[in-house]
Amino acid sequence: MKADPSKASTNASEAGKARVSTPTTDNVADAAHDAVERAADSVAKAEERIREKAAASERHLREKTAEARVTTERAIDHVRQYTQEKPLAAAAIAFAAGLVVSRLLSR
Repeated sequence: MKADPSKASTNASEAGKARVSTPTTDNVADAAHDAVERAADSVAKAEERIREKAAASERHLREKTAEARVTTERAIDHVRQYTQEKPLAAAAIAFAAGLVVSRLLSR
């Protein structure tokens, strides 16, 4: 009986794919696996720190925005009150400010 040549090539390719396990390759594989795990842990910790900093920055920005809104509202109330108490002075100030702005823009 003759051997089937197609089966011989399949057996040869399977033999080439066989994993050769030696203590050295196992040690290298284990070390590489450990390094990848350490890198993944390090990246996960860095991501967590970045997320915490971003959340803290968002809270801080919201607080400052609220403070700015309150300050702006107080200034508007102050101007409104001043113009009601002293309408001529407010008109004179607005006129003078308009003159200054028009002079600056005409240059």
